Parts: sequence; C-alpha cells; structure tokens
Amino acid sequence: MPDLNAVVQRTWLRAAATILQFALPAALVTGAAASFVKGRQARATFDRVSGQEEGALARLSWSDFETLIGEGFDGQDILYPAVPNRALTVELISS
Repeated sequence: MPDLNAVVQRTWLRAAATILQFALPAALVTGAAASFVKGRQARATFDRVSGQEEGALARLSWSDFETLIGEGFDGQDILYPAVPNRALTVELISS
C-alpha cells in the first residue's frame, strides 16, 4: 500500500501543474499585451509632441514627459531606468 503522504503530495503537485499550465501562459500573454499597448501609447505621445501639435508638450504630466524622453532615446545605446515616484529626476546612463 502506497504511503498516504506521497499520494497526497503527488495529487497536489498534479493539481498545481494542471492549473499552472493554463494560468502561466495566460499571465505572460496579458503582460506582453499590456507592454505592447503601453509602447504604442508612448510612441503616439512622442509622435504627437514631435509633430508640434499646439501646446502638446505643456499638457504632459511629469510621468508622460519621462516616457516621452525615454521614447526619444529608444533605439540608441542609452539606458534610461524607469524609477517611479522620483519627482524631478531623469537619469540617463550611457552604455
């Protein structure tokens, strides 16, 4: 007769694996979609401001301004760490 402890452990492990095989990919796809949407919004803000829409730069919040600066440096060999809740700080690190 198998050990009851081993049977319970295998049952819980199998249940967790069954749930995670669907939950983990769904969470990763959701995160990728959110990142894609945020990137498109940042590019749209950059395009709007760089296109000289009247007063677009003045209407930006500070976090949107930081995103705009980051989008401007995107594709270059410069890292711009996103540090939330640090007012009046933009750090650019040349790599």
